[in-house]
Amino acid sequence: MLPLMKVIIALVAVLAVACPVKSASRHYDLKEEDPLRILYLRALDAIRNTYYGDLLQEVAVSRANTPDVKIYLYTPNNLNTPSVLASDGSVSLSSTNFDGSLPIFFLTHGWNNNYQSAMNVNVKAAIQAVTNANIFIVDWSSITYRFYTASYLNVRPVGQIVGDYIYSIMTTYGLPASQFRLIGHSLGAHVSGCIGAQVRARSQLLVSSIVALDPANLLFEIDNIDNRVDPSDASFVQVIHTNARLLGFGSAIGHADYYPNGGSNQPGCELDLLGTCAHSRAYYYYSESIISSGFTSYNCDSLPSYNNGSCSDNLRSMMGQLYVDTSASGTYYLNTNSESPYSQG
Repeated sequence: MLPLMKVIIALVAVLAVACPVKSASRHYDLKEEDPLRILYLRALDAIRNTYYGDLLQEVAVSRANTPDVKIYLYTPNNLNTPSVLASDGSVSLSSTNFDGSLPIFFLTHGWNNNYQSAMNVNVKAAIQAVTNANIFIVDWSSITYRFYTASYLNVRPVGQIVGDYIYSIMTTYGLPASQFRLIGHSLGAHVSGCIGAQVRARSQLLVSSIVALDPANLLFEIDNIDNRVDPSDASFVQVIHTNARLLGFGSAIGHADYYPNGGSNQPGCELDLLGTCAHSRAYYYYSESIISSGFTSYNCDSLPSYNNGSCSDNLRSMMGQLYVDTSASGTYYLNTNSESPYSQG
């Protein structure tokens, strides 16, 4: 158990920091070099009153272990009632309806969420509507219902636990890493990156893709890829930004980064002072994109350039989709409707 400040100092002192390339042609927020750019978490308490949590207050932090992470498996033979698995592999997949010939998706929720939260419910339903698949939902709610900083400091340990679990599936069933696709929201987006990094470390192979849905902003930094999603974590990383610079990370950190409505504020989210509405739009857009053929986006340097037509002849890409557009590269912009259906085509 370590106080938060000591943990942060230790992390800064001992982590080998890999610095990503910073390019003027991609969206880059200079402030995101500083992990302490935001010092207070604005959120709602149990009775929905706004409070401000000091991100530097000393909190007891214990490292996540396998009992802290549960995994729920849905297949075509159990669409709504999951098989409950242990992340240490003590519950064999052979006792479930797992089918190694089908696509495999791992969904990971964010802070103050669990396996039944809206992100998982909506994305799972969308996948099931269009294909037969094994859908694993990672539940690390025993960690995410703690203070934010305790959850933040366990992103990498949880990712390592799930990465080891995926590696055990690969070796037991003789499956390639390319059969696995990871989807995560907020803190779960960064967990997904750490899952991919752990699979790579164990197997020297990359998972097929990561879809990072408005990856969390608070305490993460552009210069440290050890605990956040990064292009090195999968063969292809797509990032959808919907609440950049508040709850979501603003800088481009994927192979392709999409900024609907500019990536910060979302239409229909009026008086969104906490950012929770815009933050959640990432998974609503993504869920809709799986089922629809919409969300045409244009390679562009900014929303104003997109809106004035300067990018209309540039490369186009479909944001989201069940199988992401791996030909895309750079930053993409689009506008959405203020309510469902969100796609404008």
